[in-house]
Amino acid sequence: MMVYQIKDIKSSKKILEFKAKDFHDHPKNQFWYLGMSLMLFGFFYLALRYGQYLLSGVVVAVAIAVFRLANLQPSTREIKFNGKGITWGDRFFGYHQLRAFWLTIQDKRTTLYLERLNAAPQISVVIPASATVETATFLEQYLPHHDHRGEPLSDRFNRLLRL
Repeated sequence: MMVYQIKDIKSSKKILEFKAKDFHDHPKNQFWYLGMSLMLFGFFYLALRYGQYLLSGVVVAVAIAVFRLANLQPSTREIKFNGKGITWGDRFFGYHQLRAFWLTIQDKRTTLYLERLNAAPQISVVIPASATVETATFLEQYLPHHDHRGEPLSDRFNRLLRL
C-alpha cells in the first residue's frame, strides 16, 4: 500500500511509506521436494561411491540447509523513505550510509537493492509493482541510480532453486 503523507506541516516534506516483504516467496509443491531430494541423494551417493567422505558430509549439510530455507516465510516490514534516510523495520539508514540503489524486475516481481558503504551487505526490499516508479523517483533525489546493475548472483541462485 503506497501512502504519501505530509508529516511536518511547516516544511511539508513528503514521506513515502509502505509495507514490504523481506524476500520473494516461491511456491513449492511435492514435486519440488521430490526433485530436490533425488538430486541431493544423487550427489550424496556419488560422493560416497568415489570415497569423498568429506564431500558427502558437505552434501548432507547442504541438504539440511536447503530444506530449512525452503520452509522460511518472509516477514513484513514497514519501509519509510523521508528526506533524512530510510527506515527499514526498526533500523534507520541515513542517505550518507548508502552508496546507491537499483531496481530489478524478475518474474513480475520488483526488488529494490540499496548498496551500503564499506562492503557492508546490501539491503534488498520487495516492493509492490505499483510502487516502482514512485520509489525510484523519490530515491533519485537523494541517491545515485545504478541502472546497469542487475539481480545479484545469490538472488538468481535462490530464484533458480525456488528458495
